[in-house]
Amino acid sequence: MRNDDSKPGARVSHLFIGKNVAELFDAALKTIKRQLHPEYKLRIKGEKGNRIQGRDTLKRVLKSEVVFRGANNTLIFEPGVTVKRCKIVFIGSDSTVVIGRNCLIKGRLSVTQGSTLLIGEGTSINGDGCFITCGEPSTRITLGPGCLLANPHIRTTDQHSIIDLETNTRINYAQDIVIEERVWLAEGAKVMKGVTIGAGSIVGAGAIVTQDLPANSLCVGVPARAVKANVSWRDELIYDDPFRY
Repeated sequence: MRNDDSKPGARVSHLFIGKNVAELFDAALKTIKRQLHPEYKLRIKGEKGNRIQGRDTLKRVLKSEVVFRGANNTLIFEPGVTVKRCKIVFIGSDSTVVIGRNCLIKGRLSVTQGSTLLIGEGTSINGDGCFITCGEPSTRITLGPGCLLANPHIRTTDQHSIIDLETNTRINYAQDIVIEERVWLAEGAKVMKGVTIGAGSIVGAGAIVTQDLPANSLCVGVPARAVKANVSWRDELIYDDPFRY
């Protein structure tokens, strides 16, 4: 009697089963390599005397590190965070960084003595050129949930002192920044100290934000100003005619 395995259909079926097993094996092997390879682990320097919460809940890590240059600092990862080519630096002590659930973080984040950086749930910070810093003591940056940022520069400080020659006193002290929920900062936008960007707004590529911007507005230019009100944005592209493209 002829064996069923000799039938062409049976041979094809076995071939597909073998291919599926090989693909599963390759996927498992890649996962193991990723877990063992140092590029896929969060590198930490100076952790003694500081706290990191939620590192076991990170979704993915690629070429990222945390550097502590002080004590009594706290870094909190809520579940599902991805960090890629990211460097988080604590300069001094008593600072806090909280990265919300399901965020994507790239670039450089830094906080100085007694400062706070809060990043809301689902916010994506794209681009290796990202630079976000609480550059002077006791300052705060708040990013609301659902924001989208492309290579932004956000800073609470001018980095240098401007002096009034009549009084010989500094006139450009650091100030906090608030970026409310679902704000889109397009490529290379800069947000300077002391501003609030209202929820749902879009800031155009290369814009420099030096004053408050209203909610649900399209804002462009140097300095940035609102050019269209009552707008919002979505992640996906929408076409009136789906067959046009």
